[in-house]
Amino acid sequence: MTLHAAWLMDRGADARTEISMIKFVGARVLHDVLDRAIQVHGALGFSQDSPLEGWYREARAARIYDGPDEVHRMVVARQILRAFRPEPSAVSGQPSAVSRQLSGVTGEA
Repeated sequence: MTLHAAWLMDRGADARTEISMIKFVGARVLHDVLDRAIQVHGALGFSQDSPLEGWYREARAARIYDGPDEVHRMVVARQILRAFRPEPSAVSGQPSAVSRQLSGVTGEA
């Protein structure tokens, strides 16, 4: 995901959606992996005798300090749904260019 976003940015494309997905997914995966590691280690995993406890605190903070997950989800959803907006001509009641092309192909007026 990160390499794809970097590739888009190198080409001057908009990578906001990909970057928001990286922030959300990366922090979530880190949190889930550490949560599983603590579960496997039992009480030792949550004690200060292992580095897992500190890593878990940092992983939890990573889901907050770069913006809450919900904000990143909202940005991603907004960007994806924007691609499916109707053309302005469809809103005004005028046939769109696609509709005109299709009516020419099907013979409808």
